[in-house]
Amino acid sequence: MEYLSNGLRRHAPSTLRNREPILAVLKRQLPAAGLILEVASGSGEHAAFIAPRLPSGLEWQPTEASLDALADIDACSVEADCSRIRPAVVLNACGTDWPIPSADAVFCANMIHIAPWEAAEGLFRGGHRAF
Repeated sequence: MEYLSNGLRRHAPSTLRNREPILAVLKRQLPAAGLILEVASGSGEHAAFIAPRLPSGLEWQPTEASLDALADIDACSVEADCSRIRPAVVLNACGTDWPIPSADAVFCANMIHIAPWEAAEGLFRGGHRAF
């Protein structure tokens, strides 16, 4: 994750490389309507790119473990001008108290490869409870 030259927002260069393939898979796999819970939204760039390109019946809920990251995620959402992206909320995948009680799908592209194993275990536990 890098800061932009203005120092105001984070940017994940990998998002530019992987967003199209991820979008193609999500278009095939997601339901036509419902709530998509994104765990570990990072910079918010996936939400900003993907959500506007999904069916209009889908809402996107970005989350991040750090309160400090929410402003960056919400700034990306504002730039995307997509009313179906909800304001980002704090979600610690290791925790048992997730702020979103249910979802129609869970998306996570930015966590397991860099987080402690407990976060991966928590993702599966919490993701299971979301259904």
